[in-house]
Amino acid sequence: MEGEGYGREGPNCPLRWYALYTRPRHEKKVAGQLASKGIDHFLPLWRTRHRWSDRWKEVVLPLFPNYLFVRLNIDDVRQYTAVLRTPGVVHLVRFNGRVEAVPDEEIENVRRICESRLPYDPFPYLQEGRQVEIVRGPLKGLRGWVVQREGEWKVVVSVYIIMRSVAVTVSPMDLQPLW
Repeated sequence: MEGEGYGREGPNCPLRWYALYTRPRHEKKVAGQLASKGIDHFLPLWRTRHRWSDRWKEVVLPLFPNYLFVRLNIDDVRQYTAVLRTPGVVHLVRFNGRVEAVPDEEIENVRRICESRLPYDPFPYLQEGRQVEIVRGPLKGLRGWVVQREGEWKVVVSVYIIMRSVAVTVSPMDLQPLW
Protein backbone atom coordinates (compact mmCIF):
# COMPACT_ATOMS: atom_id res chain seq x y z
CA MET A 1 0.00 0.00 0.00
CA GLU A 2 2.73 2.47 0.93
CA GLY A 3 4.69 3.89 -1.96
CA GLU A 4 3.39 5.54 -5.03
CA GLY A 5 3.94 5.67 -8.75
CA TYR A 6 5.39 2.18 -9.24
CA GLY A 7 4.99 0.99 -12.82
CA ARG A 8 6.17 -1.99 -14.83
CA GLU A 9 7.61 -2.26 -18.29
CA GLY A 10 8.62 -5.27 -20.39
CA PRO A 11 11.92 -7.07 -19.71
CA ASN A 12 13.48 -5.75 -22.94
CA CYS A 13 12.57 -2.15 -22.19
CA PRO A 14 15.49 0.31 -22.08
CA LEU A 15 13.98 1.89 -18.98
CA ARG A 16 16.05 1.54 -15.81
CA TRP A 17 15.55 2.71 -12.23
CA TYR A 18 17.66 5.63 -10.99
CA ALA A 19 17.91 7.24 -7.57
CA LEU A 20 16.84 10.88 -7.54
CA TYR A 21 18.14 13.19 -4.81
CA THR A 22 15.72 15.95 -3.78
CA ARG A 23 15.77 19.04 -1.63
CA PRO A 24 14.90 18.29 2.01
CA ARG A 25 11.19 17.50 2.51
CA HIS A 26 10.41 17.79 -1.21
CA GLU A 27 10.04 14.08 -1.99
CA LYS A 28 6.23 14.06 -2.15
CA LYS A 29 6.08 17.29 -4.17
CA VAL A 30 8.63 15.97 -6.66
CA ALA A 31 6.70 12.68 -6.94
CA GLY A 32 3.51 14.59 -7.72
CA GLN A 33 5.22 16.69 -10.37
CA LEU A 34 6.82 13.62 -11.97
CA ALA A 35 3.38 11.97 -12.08
CA SER A 36 1.91 15.02 -13.80
CA LYS A 37 4.70 14.78 -16.41
CA GLY A 38 3.95 11.09 -16.96
CA ILE A 39 7.32 9.97 -15.61
CA ASP A 40 7.34 6.62 -13.85
CA HIS A 41 8.55 6.93 -10.26
CA PHE A 42 8.54 5.14 -6.93
CA LEU A 43 8.48 6.93 -3.59
CA PRO A 44 8.63 4.39 -0.75
CA LEU A 45 6.74 5.65 2.29
CA TRP A 46 6.31 4.44 5.86
CA ARG A 47 3.97 5.26 8.74
CA THR A 48 5.26 6.33 12.12
CA ARG A 49 4.00 8.10 15.22
CA HIS A 50 5.39 11.57 15.79
CA ARG A 51 5.15 13.43 19.04
CA TRP A 52 4.51 17.14 19.18
CA SER A 53 4.56 19.03 22.46
CA ASP A 54 0.82 18.53 22.99
CA ARG A 55 -0.09 15.30 21.11
CA TRP A 56 0.89 12.21 19.18
CA LYS A 57 0.02 11.87 15.50
CA GLU A 58 0.56 9.22 12.85
CA VAL A 59 2.47 10.60 9.88
CA VAL A 60 3.50 9.18 6.53
CA LEU A 61 7.13 9.91 5.70
CA PRO A 62 9.54 9.00 2.91
CA LEU A 63 11.33 5.77 3.80
CA PHE A 64 14.59 7.23 2.47
CA PRO A 65 14.64 10.98 3.19
CA ASN A 66 15.71 13.09 0.18
CA TYR A 67 15.42 10.14 -2.23
CA LEU A 68 12.92 8.71 -4.64
CA PHE A 69 13.35 6.54 -7.70
CA VAL A 70 12.58 7.29 -11.35
CA ARG A 71 12.34 4.84 -14.21
CA LEU A 72 13.62 6.29 -17.43
CA ASN A 73 15.76 5.82 -20.49
CA ILE A 74 18.87 7.78 -19.57
CA ASP A 75 19.62 8.30 -23.29
CA ASP A 76 16.28 10.05 -23.89
CA VAL A 77 17.44 13.66 -23.55
CA ARG A 78 13.89 15.06 -23.31
CA GLN A 79 12.91 12.73 -20.48
CA TYR A 80 16.25 13.16 -18.70
CA THR A 81 16.03 16.96 -18.76
CA ALA A 82 12.34 16.87 -17.78
CA VAL A 83 13.34 14.98 -14.63
CA LEU A 84 16.24 17.29 -13.80
CA ARG A 85 14.14 20.43 -14.38
CA THR A 86 11.48 19.31 -11.93
CA PRO A 87 11.35 21.80 -9.04
CA GLY A 88 12.83 20.24 -5.91
CA VAL A 89 15.15 17.88 -7.78
CA VAL A 90 18.83 18.29 -6.97
CA HIS A 91 20.38 15.56 -9.14
CA LEU A 92 20.40 11.92 -10.15
CA VAL A 93 22.72 9.91 -7.92
CA ARG A 94 26.13 9.30 -9.44
CA PHE A 95 28.86 6.81 -8.70
CA ASN A 96 32.39 7.62 -9.87
CA GLY A 97 31.01 10.58 -11.83
CA ARG A 98 28.44 8.53 -13.79
CA VAL A 99 24.71 8.26 -13.27
CA GLU A 100 24.23 4.67 -12.09
CA ALA A 101 21.08 2.57 -12.32
CA VAL A 102 19.57 0.91 -9.27
CA PRO A 103 19.18 -2.86 -9.82
CA ASP A 104 15.55 -3.82 -10.48
CA GLU A 105 15.80 -6.43 -7.70
CA GLU A 106 16.54 -3.76 -5.08
CA ILE A 107 13.54 -1.66 -6.14
CA GLU A 108 11.36 -4.76 -6.23
CA ASN A 109 12.47 -5.79 -2.72
CA VAL A 110 11.65 -2.37 -1.27
CA ARG A 111 8.32 -2.30 -3.12
CA ARG A 112 7.38 -5.76 -1.82
CA ILE A 113 8.20 -4.73 1.75
CA CYS A 114 6.11 -1.55 1.43
CA GLU A 115 3.14 -3.52 0.08
CA SER A 116 3.44 -6.46 2.52
CA ARG A 117 1.47 -4.98 5.45
CA LEU A 118 4.22 -6.28 7.73
CA PRO A 119 5.84 -3.78 10.11
CA TYR A 120 8.87 -2.09 8.53
CA ASP A 121 10.96 0.99 9.09
CA PRO A 122 14.21 2.64 8.00
CA PHE A 123 17.34 0.92 9.23
CA PRO A 124 21.01 1.94 9.29
CA TYR A 125 22.78 0.92 6.10
CA LEU A 126 23.73 -2.74 6.29
CA GLN A 127 25.45 -4.95 3.76
CA GLU A 128 27.04 -7.68 5.80
CA GLY A 129 26.03 -10.30 8.30
CA ARG A 130 24.07 -13.51 8.14
CA GLN A 131 22.11 -13.73 4.91
CA VAL A 132 18.69 -15.34 4.91
CA GLU A 133 15.78 -15.97 2.59
CA ILE A 134 12.17 -15.59 3.63
CA VAL A 135 10.49 -18.92 2.84
CA ARG A 136 6.85 -18.19 3.80
CA GLY A 137 4.39 -15.35 3.74
CA PRO A 138 3.97 -12.29 1.51
CA LEU A 139 7.74 -11.78 1.23
CA LYS A 140 8.55 -15.36 0.22
CA GLY A 141 11.78 -15.40 -1.80
CA LEU A 142 13.07 -12.08 -0.50
CA ARG A 143 16.71 -12.19 0.58
CA GLY A 144 18.47 -9.96 3.06
CA TRP A 145 20.45 -9.86 6.28
CA VAL A 146 18.91 -10.97 9.55
CA VAL A 147 19.24 -8.97 12.76
CA GLN A 148 17.58 -9.29 16.12
CA ARG A 149 16.54 -6.06 17.82
CA GLU A 150 14.48 -5.68 20.97
CA GLY A 151 13.32 -9.30 20.81
CA GLU A 152 12.16 -9.04 17.17
CA TRP A 153 13.68 -10.65 14.12
CA LYS A 154 14.16 -8.32 11.19
CA VAL A 155 15.29 -8.87 7.64
CA VAL A 156 17.26 -5.92 6.32
CA VAL A 157 17.30 -5.03 2.61
CA SER A 158 19.70 -2.38 1.31
CA VAL A 159 19.74 -0.02 -1.67
CA TYR A 160 23.46 0.23 -2.33
CA ILE A 161 23.63 3.30 -4.54
CA ILE A 162 22.09 5.51 -1.82
CA MET A 163 23.50 3.52 1.12
CA ARG A 164 20.11 3.18 2.83
CA SER A 165 18.31 0.14 4.25
CA VAL A 166 14.86 -0.93 5.34
CA ALA A 167 14.07 -3.58 7.96
CA VAL A 168 10.92 -5.68 8.01
CA THR A 169 9.81 -7.63 11.08
CA VAL A 170 9.36 -11.35 10.41
CA SER A 171 8.96 -14.58 12.30
CA PRO A 172 12.21 -16.55 12.68
CA MET A 173 10.22 -19.61 11.56
CA ASP A 174 9.87 -17.99 8.12
CA LEU A 175 13.64 -17.69 7.60
CA GLN A 176 16.13 -19.99 5.98
CA PRO A 177 19.88 -19.29 6.21
CA LEU A 178 21.80 -18.87 2.96
CA TRP A 179 25.22 -20.46 3.02
